[in-house]
Amino acid sequence: MVESSEPDEAVATFADAVQVVVDWFDLKNRSRKGGGVRLARTDYLGTAVYEVQAEFGAAGAGGSGGLPIRPAFAAVGDAFVIALSSDHIRNLLDAEMGLSPTLASLPAFGPKGAARRDGSFLVGLAQPALVAQTIDHWLSDESGVLQSFVPVTAPFGSGRTAAAVRLGIRVQSLASGGAVRVVRVEPGGICAGQLMAGDEIRGVNGALLSVDDPGADLKRQVVRGAESRSWMFRVVRDGRSLDVAVANPSGVRLGDPMVALKELASLLGRIDFGSLRASQADSDRMTAELTIRFSHSKDRG
Repeated sequence: MVESSEPDEAVATFADAVQVVVDWFDLKNRSRKGGGVRLARTDYLGTAVYEVQAEFGAAGAGGSGGLPIRPAFAAVGDAFVIALSSDHIRNLLDAEMGLSPTLASLPAFGPKGAARRDGSFLVGLAQPALVAQTIDHWLSDESGVLQSFVPVTAPFGSGRTAAAVRLGIRVQSLASGGAVRVVRVEPGGICAGQLMAGDEIRGVNGALLSVDDPGADLKRQVVRGAESRSWMFRVVRDGRSLDVAVANPSGVRLGDPMVALKELASLLGRIDFGSLRASQADSDRMTAELTIRFSHSKDRG
C-alpha cells in the first residue's frame, strides 16, 4: 500500500503501463499454446479493480497446467494498493466502506489493548476468508498444487451414493423455492435431537439450496459432505436463522489430508477475524486468550 494524494490517477497511469506490457507479451507469444496474459477491469463498490490474469504452461485436462498468477491493483481510500488477487482488493474495500470488521474491532487490538505493557504479545488473523478462497481453489484444481504435493487416500464420496446417506428426516419443498421444510424426524436417526419438524432448511455447509429444486439439491449437498465429521445446516426455526451441526457417525477417514483441508476452508470461511494474546504467567507457565468472531452474514453461511 502506497499513500497517494491522487490514488485514482496513480491507478489509471499504472493500468496504462501494465496494458503496454500485456500487449507486448501477447504479441511476442501469440504463436504459443497454453499461455496468455490479459488485463481485466471490474467495478466494485464504485471502485475500478484491475487484475492481471496470466497462465503459463500447456493446458491439461481439468487444469491450466501451471499456477495462475493474478496480481491486482486499485485505489483504496488514500492509498494505491497492489495485492495478490482481486479478492484481496475487494476485502480491503469492504473494510474501507465499513462493510466488514477489522482487527481494530477486537478489544486486544483496540486503543486500550494496544496501550498495555504487560509483556504479552499478540497474533492476529485478519480476513481468513481469503485463506478459505485459496484452499477452495486448490481443492477444485485437479492438476494443481495440492494434487502434486498431498497424497490422497481416496476421492471424496468414494463408494457413497444418495441412498447410502440417510439423515433420518422427511422433507417437503417450499413453494417459494430455495428451502425445504422438515415434516418428520425419525427417532434414533442421525438428525434426532438436532433438527425438528417445522424447520426450514435453506443451506448445507455454507451453500444455499437451489431455488428450482431444493429437495434434490439437499441430497446432493449432503452426499458432497459425506466425508466430513458433520453437516452444518442453515435453518430457519420460529422465525430465527441459526446453524445446526449434525454429526456424521461414519463420514471421516482418519489421515485424509484433503478432508481436513476442506473442513478447514469451511471453518475459515465462517470467521471474520481473530486474535491470540499470550503472556508469561510465571517462570514455567503461560496464559493465552483467544478471541474469534464468526460471521452471521447469510452470504457466508
